[in-house]
Amino acid sequence: MRDAIFITAVLVGLAALWRAAGRTGWLGVLGGVFTLAAFTCGAYLEAPSPLRGACWLYGTALLGKTLSLGRGPRGAIGLGRGLAFLFLWPGLDPARAFVLDPSTDRRAGLASAIVGVVEVLAGLVFIAFAAKRGWLEGGDFVPAWCRLLSFGSFLDGGFRAMEGVLKFLGYRPERIFREPWRARDLAEFWGERWNRFIGKTLAVEVYAPVKRRFGRAVGMLATFFHSGFFHEALFFGSAEGTFGRYMTFFLVHGLVVAETVEFRAAPGGGPLVRRIVRRVVAGSILLATAPLFFGGCYPAVAPLERILERFL
Repeated sequence: MRDAIFITAVLVGLAALWRAAGRTGWLGVLGGVFTLAAFTCGAYLEAPSPLRGACWLYGTALLGKTLSLGRGPRGAIGLGRGLAFLFLWPGLDPARAFVLDPSTDRRAGLASAIVGVVEVLAGLVFIAFAAKRGWLEGGDFVPAWCRLLSFGSFLDGGFRAMEGVLKFLGYRPERIFREPWRARDLAEFWGERWNRFIGKTLAVEVYAPVKRRFGRAVGMLATFFHSGFFHEALFFGSAEGTFGRYMTFFLVHGLVVAETVEFRAAPGGGPLVRRIVRRVVAGSILLATAPLFFGGCYPAVAPLERILERFL
C-alpha cells in the first residue's frame, strides 16, 4: 500500500508541475526534484515515523511553492530569492518572500512572536499533562479531543511565531492560520482560517479547474479528496495503521462544507439563528470526526505529548 501511495503522490505531483512547467524555469525544476526526493524519503527512509512524516509534509509544501512560482510572470523572482522562498519562506506568495516593507510594524511582530511561542508551549504542556493524567488512553473521543486541542494550538502558535519574527525583521509575512477557533462554519474554517498554505494550493490547482468543468459541489469534493489522499500519505505512509481514516475524515467534511455553502445561500431563518446553527454543526462535526484524524497513525507520526515528557 505504501508503494501505491508513493507512486500516486509522484504522479499527482508530476502532473501538477507539468501544468506549471512553462513558467517555473530552473527554480521549478529544482523544486520538482526536491519534492520527489522528499516524497521518496517519506515512503522509504529507514527512520522513525515522525521523521518520515516530516518528509511527506515538506514534500507537499515544496509542491505548493513550486506551483506558486508558476502562477506569476516568468522571471519575476531571482534565483537566490527563489531558492530562499522554496526552502525557507513560510508562505505561498513568492512576491512577498524576503522583501523588506518600511511600513511593517516591528513592535506588533515581536508581540505576535511572543504570543505564538506561548501558544505552542501551552499546546505542548496541555498534551503532556493529558498523557500524565491518562486522558490519552482508552476510548476514542477524549484522546482525540485532547490531541485536537493541542495540535491546533501548536500549529497556530508555530506559524504565528514565525510570522511575528519575519514581521519584526521588517518583512511582510503571510497569514497562514487565521484564528481557526473563530470560524463560523466548516466552510470558513477550511477555506479561510485553517492552514492557508495547503488550502490556497488546493483552491487554485484543484477546486478552480474542477469547478469550471463540473460545478461547485464536485469541485469541493475533489478538493477534499486530494487533501485526504495527501494526509493518507503523511500519516499512513509514515507508520502502520488503517488505510482510509483520513480520506473518510476529509470526504465527510467536504460533504458538510458543500451543504454549508448551500445553507448560506438558502432563504429563510434569522441571521442569529443561522449563525448558531452553522457554529453548532461545525463544532459537532469536528468533535464527532476527531477520532478519524487523531487516532490510528497520528500518535506515532506526531507524538506531541512526548516533546516535554522529560520536563513534566
